[in-house]
Amino acid sequence: MSVDHVVRRAAFAADFRLPDKVEQHRRARRHGLGHGFPFCCWLERVDRAKNPKTYSLSISGAIVMPPTNWGYGVVNSVLITGVSGFLGRHIPRCVLESGASVHTVGRTPWPEKADGVTFHNIDLLSADAAAFEKISEIGADTLVHVAWCTEPGAYWTSIDNLRWLAASLQLVQAFVQGGGRRIVVAGTCAEYDWSYHTLIERQTPLDPSTLYGQAKAALHKTLASYSEAHNISFAWGHIFFPYGPHEKRSRLLSDLIFSLLNGIPMAVSEGRQIRDFLHVADAAAAIQACRKRRARASEHRERRCAASARHHCNGGE
Repeated sequence: MSVDHVVRRAAFAADFRLPDKVEQHRRARRHGLGHGFPFCCWLERVDRAKNPKTYSLSISGAIVMPPTNWGYGVVNSVLITGVSGFLGRHIPRCVLESGASVHTVGRTPWPEKADGVTFHNIDLLSADAAAFEKISEIGADTLVHVAWCTEPGAYWTSIDNLRWLAASLQLVQAFVQGGGRRIVVAGTCAEYDWSYHTLIERQTPLDPSTLYGQAKAALHKTLASYSEAHNISFAWGHIFFPYGPHEKRSRLLSDLIFSLLNGIPMAVSEGRQIRDFLHVADAAAAIQACRKRRARASEHRERRCAASARHHCNGGE
């Protein structure tokens, strides 16, 4: 495998209805923005059961975002977990650039410094009722939940997956009790059935084979039902193979870059696996795009939007 095989890519896969002004481009460029098409296009998500005229699109190289005048509501404050982690550290900056204030929760504050960010020192895995009450008192409009156990090699079978499942449910409950109406959670491609050659949002069955994937899938299913029953806007992103700054060692690209920089041979397989990699900054921007696709106040329906690179063969993040 060479560095040339690493492609910086952002991709979405979701169900959309094309507005009339772009319907004419559908046949020519069903799977992309196409020549002469605007870098950002606006696609209205609809309920497939209520409107069968929908199209499943995979859009690479662009972030799909709605116009600000679509009535998705104004978000004043966003509660974010996992901001000291590989992916989470990129999200506060994206949120701040949108004009919202940021509240972070965890054991470690956001490594960067910026106005508009408030740190709440709460260990979610050992938080008691009083700690979760403090989360309710924050009164954030939107929750972006990224924190989870991610130690390379260990997280697949760690008992902490079950601890994070329980803590995540308590977090969501506290957030909703504080008036929160929009939930965005970072999922994983480990939720998919990896016996399929290509993993495609809304087509490949969700059948995880690891404790990590099972815990994430259980949270996904539970929050989907909860959000529908309580009129909470909900988005879940299946994250695939992120790479970039601050990536821990013992992962393919971080080890490869380290070996190249230090002139050290690196043992690899025959290279028969096929992978699509997603730069961590693009993954964060995709989560931010999901956050901004807030349901209209009168239409609090679940809206799931995948932030992923297309994934082939086995493995994932």
